Amino acid sequence: MDDLRALNKRILMQMGPANVNLHSTLNLLTVCLGKLKPSASELSTVATVVAHSHHQNPPDVTAINKEYLLFARQTARDVLSGYFDGLIILSINMAQARVLARLTNQQISDISRRWPGTIFDVSGAATLSIRPLHQKAIPHYSAAMLAAAA
Repeated sequence: MDDLRALNKRILMQMGPANVNLHSTLNLLTVCLGKLKPSASELSTVATVVAHSHHQNPPDVTAINKEYLLFARQTARDVLSGYFDGLIILSINMAQARVLARLTNQQISDISRRWPGTIFDVSGAATLSIRPLHQKAIPHYSAAMLAAAA
């Protein structure tokens, strides 16, 4: 859970000015704010395709991609071991989990560096900008927004 909190915090920081209400509830979130962009078939071929690409991400994008993919690979391995809550945490399907679980460190590095931009989309709930809520309303707001976006 600490890995998920750290990843969500990095995702929100990467976005720049994000929803201030979500910053205060990172400890309550049990889902990842990022959703993997490529499908299972795209992901299985992307490692070989990007290895020959001349595109290179800036270091901050490469770092967040790598952190996301390492977390996703470990969660996918847990899914294949029978802990299916990882499908909900990452908002992926079983086919994506199978491909993620098989990624090597070299493939993760290549994808992180050469995929154009971030490898994930950020949840719409995280990008909404509203005024800070009353302290007691924040957990309810954040939970409702993330549930609606999933």
